[in-house]
Amino acid sequence: MPKKLKIYYIALVVTLTSLLYSSSALALSLGTPFGGKILTYTPCTCGFGTAIVTVGTPRPGIFLYVPYTSKPYSYYFPSIGRWILGLASPTPMPCMMGVLPYCVSVGSYSPITMFGTSLR
Repeated sequence: MPKKLKIYYIALVVTLTSLLYSSSALALSLGTPFGGKILTYTPCTCGFGTAIVTVGTPRPGIFLYVPYTSKPYSYYFPSIGRWILGLASPTPMPCMMGVLPYCVSVGSYSPITMFGTSLR
């Protein structure tokens, strides 16, 4: 195989490989979908407005609501009894509880990146 053809072949393989990795990274960055009825809403007392949100079926989980980071759509606030649908980041964040300056982590949860809730 001529040297010029080898270089074109290697360039093609590198280009296709980088396209595959970049599209999979984009898919991962969107977050994990969740949705269901909000079962509990527990404020993190040292978290400046953050709260643990437990979501029931059909896509259950325990997530962290972070004001000014969790982008709200439709009815804007997660509260017990409402239905919620959204995306959560796969990178966990801690929920800190206690009285300042004596705060401890009660666990790490996936932060909500975007969500919408029902009216009731």
